[in-house]
Amino acid sequence: MKIAYVIHAYKLCEQFGKLIESLNDNDVYFFIHIDQKSNIDHFQKEVQNRKIENIYFVKRERSKWGSFSCVRGVLNALEEAIDIIPEIEYFYFLSGQDYPIKSNKFIKNYFFKNRHINFLLHFELPYKNWKAGGLHRLTRNHFYISKNRIIRRLVNLINFFLPRRKVPMNLKPYGGDFYMGLNIEAVTFIIKVRKAHPDFDMFFENVYIPEELYFPILLLNSGKLFNTELTFVNQTLTYTNWVRKYGSYPAILDLKDIEDKFNSEYLFVRKIDEGVHPNLITEIEKRRNEITF
Repeated sequence: MKIAYVIHAYKLCEQFGKLIESLNDNDVYFFIHIDQKSNIDHFQKEVQNRKIENIYFVKRERSKWGSFSCVRGVLNALEEAIDIIPEIEYFYFLSGQDYPIKSNKFIKNYFFKNRHINFLLHFELPYKNWKAGGLHRLTRNHFYISKNRIIRRLVNLINFFLPRRKVPMNLKPYGGDFYMGLNIEAVTFIIKVRKAHPDFDMFFENVYIPEELYFPILLLNSGKLFNTELTFVNQTLTYTNWVRKYGSYPAILDLKDIEDKFNSEYLFVRKIDEGVHPNLITEIEKRRNEITF
């Protein structure tokens, strides 16, 4: 079974290299999106030094936080993966600061057993844990995201008087996690819809933080589009701690955070920063390779 890891990264090049090296195996391929704001040479040098050949750097986007460019970079990776290696059966999404906590053998067996299942943590909108239920992310135009409070207020004021928008094709609104596991049927479906309905992508150009909306809305409405039935489990395989810790949100993890995760259903953790915890990856490597079945 051929597996593709779709990874987007923009910093911590050496740690990125360790992530690739940790997952490198037979029938495993890497499709990498490096933010245009970052120097791709450093990332390429990392994998060259580690003699990793089954890796592809895809068309790059200038990824601004909360913009559609983040999604577009991942879509570029999916389309290139299908074109280059059409035999791939399973895709998993990672960031450059993720790391596996199970052995490669365990992960590959898990994907093989669940190759007909898509893992996507999701929820219907409005959602109680999102500000105002989250529907405004879709119904209002979000043209520009600025750190300047005055500019943000001015844009929000203008936006208030603009007509409300509707999701294309009257699709039901969902939110969810960007880090998911998709089989080849789901990925083929995504590409098919994009080609048939370019207005779908155009709509999301002005959606607020679209990476938490684009894939859940598209995939969970699969029954309405081309009569495609996809199977989903409402679960993520990547553990994330959604608190502010070590100056980061979500939290930068330490060993205490993941001590009980090695024997859980999680396969990966997010997010790791060796600048904060220099020995954490070494400790993870000692533990994860004990889990082989």
